[in-house]
Amino acid sequence: MGDAVRTARKPRRLTQTGLAKLAGISRRHVAGIEGGANPTMAVLLAIVDVMPEMPYRFGDFVLTHVSAS
Repeated sequence: MGDAVRTARKPRRLTQTGLAKLAGISRRHVAGIEGGANPTMAVLLAIVDVMPEMPYRFGDFVLTHVSAS
C-alpha cells in the first residue's frame, strides 16, 4: 500500500506534509503508511478522497473513489 500512496502522490507534486494536510492526518502517519504500516479504513478513505485516481487492492477487492453526483 505504501508504494501505491507514494506513486500516486509524486506526480501530483504532493509532499508527505501536503498529502497529510489535505487528508487531515499527520505527516508521520503518511510516512508510516509509505513505510509499510497498515492504515485504518478511515485514513485510507481520507487519502482516496485526496487522490481519487488511485485504486487500492485488498485481495480480490478493489477500492476506488466514487463521486457523489
